[in-house]
Amino acid sequence: MNPNLTLYVSSSDKFADCWDPFFKLLRKFWPEWNGPIIFATETIPFSYPGLDIICPCVQKNNPKKLSWSEITLQTLSYVKTTHILLLLEDYFIKAPVNHNEFTAIFELVLKENYSHLMLIGMPGNNISTKYPFLLERAQNAPYRFSTQAGIWKTDRFKFYLRPHESPWMAEKWGSKRASKTKDSFYSINPDHIKKYGYIIDYYIRGGITKGKWVDSIPDFFQSQGITSIDYSKRGFYSEPPIPPIHKRIRNKLNRLPSEVKSWLSLIC
Repeated sequence: MNPNLTLYVSSSDKFADCWDPFFKLLRKFWPEWNGPIIFATETIPFSYPGLDIICPCVQKNNPKKLSWSEITLQTLSYVKTTHILLLLEDYFIKAPVNHNEFTAIFELVLKENYSHLMLIGMPGNNISTKYPFLLERAQNAPYRFSTQAGIWKTDRFKFYLRPHESPWMAEKWGSKRASKTKDSFYSINPDHIKKYGYIIDYYIRGGITKGKWVDSIPDFFQSQGITSIDYSKRGFYSEPPIPPIHKRIRNKLNRLPSEVKSWLSLIC
């Protein structure tokens, strides 16, 4: 692999049942990956045969419960490369990675000095580029900052994080922060994906929704020889009823202090 790139996998201890399937599928569908992997767990280390996984476990000796952004910022200090490829632990890879195209894309990121290149297409006012397979993300595009699979300059990914934010808040407020910078954000053109397929074909919405497995996971895992999962521990996701108004108000009030912090960091 390119010496400028680290695979950064974001997780937490409560998703430990995802780890073995995730890395088994990574090893199977991307055998060419031989670079460093920084795995952001909280307190539990993990290893997998044939993969160079480093688990800093930054929560382990910290008495304060760290937020997702705090864990991410502290774990990123262990990254020694200029760029990361960001994945989440339930982005289970479903098919062989197009390694040659990924390598070419990463070389282009280095050549053009892009801040971020998302490996899927996204809606919004995307702008055509001199490369037909790429679109530039508009300044005010939704999810300009995203935790979907993508290549980041390590320092620019850090720049958009704020210690108090959850991943969902980071996407919301990170996108607002990104709308005020001149960083270069790109994504793969959906037309290119329709014609040639994904560079990394993974569960884009994740294999887990709101803490529960999505329905298609058991059949997929079974087809890949993954048979050790006890699905009863999480259960399966189904669309919940809309909460009563008093619960929605309470949830908004609980989020309000963090939302104010993010708003203040945006205007100050």
